[in-house]
Amino acid sequence: MALETRSRQTGTDLTFEKVWMMFQETDKKFQESKETWDRSMQKSKETWDRSIQESKETWDRSMQKSKETWDRSMQESKAEHDRGMAELRESQKELTEAQKKTDEQIQETELLVKATTAQIDKLSANLGGVGNSLGDMAEGLMASDLLETFDALGLDFDRSFQNYKVKDKKTKRKLTEVDMLLVNGTIAMAVEVKTTMTQGDVDKHETRMDVLRHEPNSLFVNRRLYGAMAGVKMSKMAREYAMDKGFFVIELTGDTVKVDMPDGWTPKTW
Repeated sequence: MALETRSRQTGTDLTFEKVWMMFQETDKKFQESKETWDRSMQKSKETWDRSIQESKETWDRSMQKSKETWDRSMQESKAEHDRGMAELRESQKELTEAQKKTDEQIQETELLVKATTAQIDKLSANLGGVGNSLGDMAEGLMASDLLETFDALGLDFDRSFQNYKVKDKKTKRKLTEVDMLLVNGTIAMAVEVKTTMTQGDVDKHETRMDVLRHEPNSLFVNRRLYGAMAGVKMSKMAREYAMDKGFFVIELTGDTVKVDMPDGWTPKTW
């Protein structure tokens, strides 16, 4: 009654049935809106869930691929390391074997050197003995004719000494030795005898002459001192070198003794 009265007052034909229908219509639209919202939310949720799932799957695939790549890299590195270590062990083994062989070769070489050195020493001793024998023989052969040869040249030596040793008067130490020493009242001549005469022999005899000149020996004091190089065999160069140094050069040829005294040559007086 009141609703009808209000309707009449507002001039609107509004009845309970119409209100109820409006309410139902509103409720229906609300339900439709809610369903639309629910469907939209469900769809968004499904889209979101699907996106999350795809992202997770993508991430998982990426991680799996990275893991596989890492594992493969580590496996390859390990294999490479193992190969390197194997090669190193093999190289060390080869080096050890090579070192062992080298040590053995060194030991063999040392033994060979010792044996060779012993043979050389023995040979040198034998050759030295032969050389000394030849030298003594040459001295003996020349001694018999040398005095006569120099007599013919105007050098009248009246005495000769073989293997004459010159010693220090105080210490008795041997200073030098002269193969042959020829003397007279005013002259002394020191003769160095070599089977084969060399320039080095000439230099050594020159040093010997300096020692003799400064030695207060009765055979040298107040006498002119000459030097001579004698040999069974000598080169032209060695002969000329000796004469340039002022030495008489004596050559044993066959059973004769020859003294070289070219025109214009003057012996040196020490």
